[in-house]
Amino acid sequence: MVMEAVTDEAGPAEGPLHQENFVLVHAHDERSARERVERRARDAETSYLNDREQTVGWRLKAVVDVREAEDTDLAKDADLYTRHFRDRAAYERVEPLPYRGDDPAQAPRTSHGAVPGRVPGGGPTGRREAHDERADSVPGRG
Repeated sequence: MVMEAVTDEAGPAEGPLHQENFVLVHAHDERSARERVERRARDAETSYLNDREQTVGWRLKAVVDVREAEDTDLAKDADLYTRHFRDRAAYERVEPLPYRGDDPAQAPRTSHGAVPGRVPGGGPTGRREAHDERADSVPGRG
């Protein structure tokens, strides 16, 4: 489900804050599950005064998806939800993926596009490595 927080005054330049929750409900069918999620979200809607004396209201925006859990034995580690996507760049604009040291395209970048701790055009030891131009154009990385 997606919740949205708004204030009673003009919000920050970024716009409203959104929160995505993956919840587990027990139900006999998809319709009942959706109703339970919507009720849970409505129960979570709230308003309060923040530290700037603004009224903040959290409201349900949407129940995005309802699916049966991938695994049914929840007494041990289990897959609850799987979502597929093709446009990784669009996904990373919402949720940046953590850097894995084995993928240079995901390396964090300085404001000039350099990978911290690396010699331009070379690896950590200064040895020249192949440069992937696409790494410089990853949104949010430089």
